[in-house]
Amino acid sequence: MNEENFVPVFVFTGFLESGKTTFIKNEWLKEDIFHDGSKTVIILCEEGIEEFDKEELSQDNITLITLDDVSQFNEEFLTKVNQQYQPNNVIIEKCTSQTIEEMFSFEYPEDWGIADIITLLDASTFDMYSKNMGKMMLQQYQYSSIVVFNRCDENTSKQKFRANIKASNPQANIYFQDMQGNIEQFEGELPFDYNKDTIELEDIDYGLFYIDLMDNPQRYENKTITFNGQCVQPKGFPKTAFASGRKAMTCCADDVQFLKLLCLSENVKMPKFKDWDWFKVTGVMNLHSLPESPDQPMPVLTITKIEKSESAQTELVYFS
Repeated sequence: MNEENFVPVFVFTGFLESGKTTFIKNEWLKEDIFHDGSKTVIILCEEGIEEFDKEELSQDNITLITLDDVSQFNEEFLTKVNQQYQPNNVIIEKCTSQTIEEMFSFEYPEDWGIADIITLLDASTFDMYSKNMGKMMLQQYQYSSIVVFNRCDENTSKQKFRANIKASNPQANIYFQDMQGNIEQFEGELPFDYNKDTIELEDIDYGLFYIDLMDNPQRYENKTITFNGQCVQPKGFPKTAFASGRKAMTCCADDVQFLKLLCLSENVKMPKFKDWDWFKVTGVMNLHSLPESPDQPMPVLTITKIEKSESAQTELVYFS
């Protein structure tokens, strides 16, 4: 790919009527790159109630292409779009039934590259859809760089929603938009004081701790952490290394993930255990940079004390 000719592609995902078109019109198209005379193509893979104004778009050199059927979205179609319009920017509003894997299962034009995947989620239906259509819901945001919960009100469980997304997609930036269109990046409140040198977690708090650790690892460097968790010895690990953490249900019963920490017990004798045994673990958090991701240090817990414990009252972490 020639960086000078790079064409950023912005993919918008979300269920039908989740607010994708409204967000593109009222928020995304306000960016300067869509008003500097460059050519933009919007590919609309499904139509909802909200519509684009073609005449208004044309004033900013934006072309709207609407597909009658998602099967039309293929390599040949994108090649024709590139040849006919030679766009500088591309916006794709994805069809609900089309998965991200299907969208990227073929070659895009040479200079096109995915800049952002943006997911719009209706806060008023997120819980219900997660319980009843968990896998389909997860497909909408699991690869997204930006997730926007819209239609938020005073009853929106921002901390719970944010944690659910972060458990499946730690890299996502999450925003909340109220009924008036105001947008905020909510960080949430933690049920423990991360400023202390020693942090002893309640069973119910592990999920929120883990999400914050992944977001802000520097907060916990050189801190002593104690928690109750399950331990696993993955194949290939030395005897002095293991993983400990809690299982978390994110969007549905089929999507249970192990929120694990790498633990090193070089100076502490590790008791014999079977995978998924429960232990009360105490250790000092250190950050280790990996060659493949030097800007994203990996938290590693150096064990100072470990002892068998009773399982938590609820085995799964729910973030609520």
